[in-house]
Amino acid sequence: MSYILWFLAYVGAALSAANAGWYGLSASDPGMGAYLSAAVLAFVAVLAVHGLAIGAHVWRAGHPMLGTLVAVGLLTCFTVTLGGGMGTIVNRAAGTEAKRTDLSTKFADDRAELSRIERKRSGLPAARPSGTVAAEIAATKRNRLYDRSKQCTNATATSSRKLCATIDRLGAELAAAYQAERLDARAAALRDRLHQANPETHRKTDAPATAMARLLSIDPGLASALYAFSVSLALELGAMLAMLAAELTSAARRRQPLQPIPRAELLPVEILDTQPEIDAPQISDNRPMARVDQFVLERLIATEGDNAIDVAAIHTIYCAWAEKLGCKALARKKFESLFVALCGAVGHAVERRGKRQYAIGLKMAA
Repeated sequence: MSYILWFLAYVGAALSAANAGWYGLSASDPGMGAYLSAAVLAFVAVLAVHGLAIGAHVWRAGHPMLGTLVAVGLLTCFTVTLGGGMGTIVNRAAGTEAKRTDLSTKFADDRAELSRIERKRSGLPAARPSGTVAAEIAATKRNRLYDRSKQCTNATATSSRKLCATIDRLGAELAAAYQAERLDARAAALRDRLHQANPETHRKTDAPATAMARLLSIDPGLASALYAFSVSLALELGAMLAMLAAELTSAARRRQPLQPIPRAELLPVEILDTQPEIDAPQISDNRPMARVDQFVLERLIATEGDNAIDVAAIHTIYCAWAEKLGCKALARKKFESLFVALCGAVGHAVERRGKRQYAIGLKMAA
């Protein structure tokens, strides 16, 4: 479960950093300044996500006041990150609103243009296709009367005037045909564009904000801001709490209760005395060496809480225990090394606080 919590925590941290960094990038002029602003906000977001976890870690290390100050100090990073996340959401919503407005305006303009073209087209006289009219004009001009009238510039005869009148009529019809065809082509293009466009996509609505405004009976602008705040807050708090839960779970795993060691598996005294990293003390008498593992089994009890015992104090009790048994006690440095190694072998935590070491989750038997 702790691995899932760590995964969720770092996914949340990445999303938080990206959300805040994008605001820094989009809110600044293009250039190095924008990238620097994005990097700063992303770093602040990472600090904010780790704020509670760092504070808890410092607290459990034996510095409660410092842990509190760290957690409270990093809350300022949380407020900055929250503002950046809200800015990203608001900017994105504003950009979407602007696009919707622009598309809606273009859609209305196309409708108005189509209506104007249809009215103008209906006012034109009926005309045959331009190709048909042009062919008829060409055929009419092949009449010899057209040449005799000098292309209708000197039409004095009655037959020539009738021919030229026919050509003028066909020319007017051809002009009307050309205009009608241009209007029809423009109208067809507009109809195709309007047909492909979905009017619902051009409505200037923000669905989440609209739903929140109706649910809470508040102004849509306030609802949009509240929605942006809620989304940003959910992301930041979710990432922070996941990080805190992962840290506490991992700490709990490091502090598993001390499991008793079966007597058959107790480390021999020879092994304890011949650890390569420890210099064995010189023995001046023949008394047996007091066993550290046996002392742990008899004198220490594992607890569920965060009780901590100074390893140096445990050595003092160990010396008294060894004297009572008539055995020799190990020197403090060697005892601490063996005690820490023994705790590590059974999965129990020993923390260093300053110059001293403390066994966590242990207490002395009565």
